[in-house]
Amino acid sequence: MTPNRRLDQLEPLMADSLQKIDRLIEGQGQLVELATNTKSELDQVKKTGELTAIGLANLTVTTQKQLEILQAGQEELRLEQKSLNENYDGLRLGQERIEANYDELRLGQERLEANYDGLRLGQERIEANYDELRIGQEILKRGQGQLTKAYEELRVSQEKLVAGQELILQILREKLS
Repeated sequence: MTPNRRLDQLEPLMADSLQKIDRLIEGQGQLVELATNTKSELDQVKKTGELTAIGLANLTVTTQKQLEILQAGQEELRLEQKSLNENYDGLRLGQERIEANYDELRLGQERLEANYDGLRLGQERIEANYDELRIGQEILKRGQGQLTKAYEELRVSQEKLVAGQELILQILREKLS
């Protein structure tokens, strides 16, 4: 083998080895770059984790405060609901009393209407009796006028009778004397 030939045989092998070494170096560079990027990302993830932990802690505290506020609000709502239920019961009883009073008023009104009808009939009877009384008074006045006239006639007749009796007495006395 000639040195040129050996070189020709070695050259592809060396080129191949150099190429592999270059790839290894490039791969190592990529690994270093990947490790650097990974470390940078890990640092960022660590910072993000710390921020997340702080945010989560703040969120937990805020959530706890909101839970306490909600529980207090629920207790207030429960008390208000109880008060509303009591008020509703009171209103229901008041409504029942109003309905009972309404029924009593309706019955009272019916009684008043019946009494009114009775009073109206009574008034009509009184008016009829008044008319009869007025007619009776007129008859009585006429009768009284007639009675007065008859009394006058009777008095005149009595005076005539007394005068006649005196005359008879005088005549009898004269005849007896």
